[in-house]
Amino acid sequence: MDGNDAHCDGKEKMLVGFDTAGKRPLEIGSNKTVIGVGPNATMKGKGLRLNAVSNVVIRNLTISDINRGVIFAGDAVAIARADLVWIDHNRFHSVGRQMIAGGFGPTTNITISWNDFDGSDTYSSYCNGEHYCNLLFLGVPQTITIANNYFHEISGRAPHIDGAQAIIHLATNYFHNTNAQQSGGFFHAVDAGPSVQALIEGNYLRH
Repeated sequence: MDGNDAHCDGKEKMLVGFDTAGKRPLEIGSNKTVIGVGPNATMKGKGLRLNAVSNVVIRNLTISDINRGVIFAGDAVAIARADLVWIDHNRFHSVGRQMIAGGFGPTTNITISWNDFDGSDTYSSYCNGEHYCNLLFLGVPQTITIANNYFHEISGRAPHIDGAQAIIHLATNYFHNTNAQQSGGFFHAVDAGPSVQALIEGNYLRH
């Protein structure tokens, strides 16, 4: 998408189209639970946006195929000016941009637990088959707990955290790349800015 980006030098270049629905997520209001019924509950091609809301639960969903193959074209879950959000027991796969993105004002009392962040994809910003844009948090202020999640086949942003007044608890997550040597390695799991206060404990990183 960016002609000045050299990550994919030497690769075939082509024109691509994208589904505008993927960039226009479903709006979720306050005091709502979005829960998938059964083991195969799936949302394809469209994500969720939580804007100026509180008391929201997102659970038991696979969110996938949001502009697959187009970098920076749609988030699975976008959070802004939100409080009391629980994202639990979901699977994220083949997402054009961030799997979860938080910013534009406060993102407080956010819990992300027991999710499968599956970055395996033919398309990726580093052309290595691993998703880079996983979790991005830039809210001010923000208080976020990320616990018991499975991150695999990723190149970074797991998560990326920045901004003033950021307090993050990252506990007992499992980071695993099954093809680390072939893909160029695990670029980074946790990427925190200088003002972030983070408690990182009990995580397991396996290449």
